[in-house]
Amino acid sequence: MHADLSDGVNEFGLSVQKLTFANASRQYAKTRNEKKIQLAPFEFAFWAMTNFRSVQELIESLPSIEVMNDNEALNEYGDADLHYAAADPSGRFVIIEPLSMPMRVIENPLGVVTNAPNFKREVNKLNDYMPLLPEYLNGQLSYNSQHVASKDFSGKKQLPGGYTPSARFIRTAYLKERSDSAADQEEQLVNAHNILNSVTVPKMSSRSDTYTVYRSAVALETRTLYYE
Repeated sequence: MHADLSDGVNEFGLSVQKLTFANASRQYAKTRNEKKIQLAPFEFAFWAMTNFRSVQELIESLPSIEVMNDNEALNEYGDADLHYAAADPSGRFVIIEPLSMPMRVIENPLGVVTNAPNFKREVNKLNDYMPLLPEYLNGQLSYNSQHVASKDFSGKKQLPGGYTPSARFIRTAYLKERSDSAADQEEQLVNAHNILNSVTVPKMSSRSDTYTVYRSAVALETRTLYYE
């Protein structure tokens, strides 16, 4: 039996997502280590949600696995350049990058992920559009913080257009920051889809062969996946 899940949430509220990531496959293991669990890149999200209850449990188990290329696979799957995001009801949100084994974990109270390969560089670009708080820049912001920037946006750049990873990342982070705290799950779902509207990629063969196929949102507290 084969299962390939792009994102979801388990019965404990742990949500994991896989996302494209340039050149990740260069770091995948080529031969098996008998002391570790071998996973294809696209199996990681399903494995994580099957086995763990929290982001912390998942992080502690990363040294026990290795993400493999398809040298020894029964079915070839090519480069499969991926990285991952994980969150749980505590508000903890992390990015997991296969640029080393064990995989590298980046704490992400911003709550936004990008396909661009250098997350720190992308975050630095946000300073042109919103004034990031010192607590965020120093890694001292608590989980579930609604805001990562001060309220003074005067003198900052206009939001970028286009569908590059950087442009979509900046628009998402900015709109998330400016949104009011939701009163309930239904209102939060509306907020999420309004933000997704700004980064949904239409089918444009003249631009690229990639476009938005589906959109989803997860309510971690109620273990609910909304799918469109």
